[in-house]
Amino acid sequence: MDESFGAWPQEAAGTWFVMRTRSRQEKVLAQDLRARAVAHFLPLITVTKFYGGRKAKVETPLFPGYLFLCGSLDDAYAADRSNRVAQIIHVPDQRRLESELRCVHTAIAADGSLSPSTPPT
Repeated sequence: MDESFGAWPQEAAGTWFVMRTRSRQEKVLAQDLRARAVAHFLPLITVTKFYGGRKAKVETPLFPGYLFLCGSLDDAYAADRSNRVAQIIHVPDQRRLESELRCVHTAIAADGSLSPSTPPT
């Protein structure tokens, strides 16, 4: 796995925001945030896909359509202006989200058996 995407943001100070991205924009948004030195977390897992009879291992977001940003409100709005974000979701329980994201990071680092998921609508 490319550690730059799935790495836990070290010394991340700020507020956690859930960024609901436009279709298939998670990795590109993560690259934009990394270039601007904005702390974020994009949990990726490796899945096997078949393309015309060929088998390939592909890194895909664990939560398709979502990226977790840790920063200021200005950082979140700057990400929104990239036209890669569909919605900024404010997180009322910061400790719980960080704790759960750390658990996800630990499971991915330990090669836990995880599959892509989306929250119910």
